[in-house]
Amino acid sequence: IPDGCAFKVARALSEVYAGTGTDAELKLHAIYSVGANGCIAVERSAGSMHDSDGLHPEHWEAGALYIWDLGYNSYDRFVEAALADAHILQRLKDSANPIALVSYGPTGARRELKRDDGTALRLAEACEFGWVHHQRILDLDVRIEDAQGRSTVARVVCVPFGGQDRYYLTTLPRSIF
Repeated sequence: IPDGCAFKVARALSEVYAGTGTDAELKLHAIYSVGANGCIAVERSAGSMHDSDGLHPEHWEAGALYIWDLGYNSYDRFVEAALADAHILQRLKDSANPIALVSYGPTGARRELKRDDGTALRLAEACEFGWVHHQRILDLDVRIEDAQGRSTVARVVCVPFGGQDRYYLTTLPRSIF
């Protein structure tokens, strides 16, 4: 159950059952496969452990799509999965600020994103100063780098939702997403 749903269920059940008043003692981290029609891996961790520390697949399935929520956001995990030719779709944290490489317009027009002196721009700077295409849905190429210095080019897609901009980091091709 994603965090948001779990909180809603917990709130509803709190009116029926008295709680313990203590934090969770155990977390389960599961990987579900549509192809296998069920759970293919389960790991457990202490309730005090950050969600992201509980997800360590033994291998990434090339061509498979992995979707995880903000609690599992990790550039290290993203780069590892991308280099294994897996597809990833995840929300991008508000504090994330990858290097922005290219902005794509609604017709596919490509605009390289660099300062006048040729140096790289970060996502926040490119958006703040209007260097990206002006459109409802933003589509950018970005460079993601992990702690080991490995990097991959991915996409950031910004979709308006509920009056807010939602940024997604993905390796899905434009023809699909």
